[in-house]
Amino acid sequence: MSQQITKTTIPADADNVVLFVHGFGVRYDSRGMFIDIKDSLPKDWGSVLFDFNLVENDNLTIQPISSQIKLLQSLHRTTVKKYPFASIHIIAHSQGCVITALSEIHINGEVILLAPPESMGQKSEDYFKNQPAVKISGQYFIVPRKDGTTTYIPLHYFKNNDLENAEQKILEYSKSQKLHVLQTTEDEVLDATEYARLYNSPTIRIAQLNSDHNFTGDSRSKLISYIKVVLGI
Repeated sequence: MSQQITKTTIPADADNVVLFVHGFGVRYDSRGMFIDIKDSLPKDWGSVLFDFNLVENDNLTIQPISSQIKLLQSLHRTTVKKYPFASIHIIAHSQGCVITALSEIHINGEVILLAPPESMGQKSEDYFKNQPAVKISGQYFIVPRKDGTTTYIPLHYFKNNDLENAEQKILEYSKSQKLHVLQTTEDEVLDATEYARLYNSPTIRIAQLNSDHNFTGDSRSKLISYIKVVLGI
């Protein structure tokens, strides 16, 4: 049975709660990044980890952008309602940064965008089309993963102007929300990013880290140190 999983850990007296917004084609615990960050937070902080995509036997079916936006908005509303006096923060990664911007939710804490894409529309579609192992069946790209699982991507998924104009959408979000952006300088997924428009925004603070896209190896501890500084921990 397909399901979207949400894992909420919030102490009753929590003054701070972090919503973790994952990227494209992964789960909330993929590569352990969000789990490592969550475990580094103070014990009295809360966390909300969740899957945007439908999960069945570890296989993923990617959900439409509109559905992802609605899910994030719903989780934010629920968290604010249950913990009205808490500071709510967002830590988003990759495409999750774009979903956060498109959600247009007001965050009373900090918004941290890790390795946001400048654009991921046609470029991403062309990438999957050119992979020999990727098949097209019905309305899906069928993508076999190295771990033996399969990801199903709707054929129309990347034909989305919001994804194509990801950097612009983040810039528009910054007009109503202060943002922290961590730029990865050795990113094998995004390649070189310039963030020319983001650097010109007075409400976006950009830091750089010599890291790959998923902050593996030595960059993981540096990532956590950066996040703690931003969150004032």
